[in-house]
Amino acid sequence: ARLPLQRIRTMTAVVDDTVAARRFHDALTTWEALFNDPTVEAADLDAEGHIQDYLVVAIRVLHDLDRPKKTLKKFLKRADLPFYLRYYIEIWIKRMDELKAELKSDPTVKGARQLFYGAHNLNVFPGSEEQTIYDLVASAILYRYLDQQGKRKGEEIAEAHYMLGVIEGRTLERAWTVPPFEHHFEMAIRSAPNGPLAKKSFAILEEYVLGGYGSPEAMRRMSELRQLIGIPSKEGETDVLSAE
Repeated sequence: ARLPLQRIRTMTAVVDDTVAARRFHDALTTWEALFNDPTVEAADLDAEGHIQDYLVVAIRVLHDLDRPKKTLKKFLKRADLPFYLRYYIEIWIKRMDELKAELKSDPTVKGARQLFYGAHNLNVFPGSEEQTIYDLVASAILYRYLDQQGKRKGEEIAEAHYMLGVIEGRTLERAWTVPPFEHHFEMAIRSAPNGPLAKKSFAILEEYVLGGYGSPEAMRRMSELRQLIGIPSKEGETDVLSAE
């Protein structure tokens, strides 16, 4: 008998708690057991975000391409694997071989930028997953870079946050805490309010918030961010903050 979808969602909560406790290797082990369980549909694992979350922890957090490559090669042997998922996984395995040196290199915005735009060229339609490994390696580099910068600001810091925000939006759908999408676009603005990416970041963030997707915290900060980059409110326009 196939495992009910509700049971898979229960496992999602379990593994999320493991990640939140920073027991990353234990989380990978839990996912791998789930991937090997014949009572769990392969397509359900993808639909519930388990495959993507596994790759995020392995690559972006642990900077490991060998373990997920081995896991995905084993996963390819499943008889119930739909064609679309097989297609993506074969691409991901190939990218893991190509990007191993980049993941281990010194973290720079320039290096991440090359991967970021390489991923952009692969993202041919909303929901496409061909760019996943490029984006995960780029985000791993960018997080390491930002960790080294401390509380510094400037246009390069802003660009790093901007790229992370885009990656969250186009490739990564789930989050364990406050949506990173909001955080990175806000930091792109705050790091260089007069820089070339400030207004673009504000436009993306405002559309997200006005569309009803933003957290209450993000909505409350929109007025401040608007003033920070010098965007005047239109006469008669209801501000997001006052709407709350």
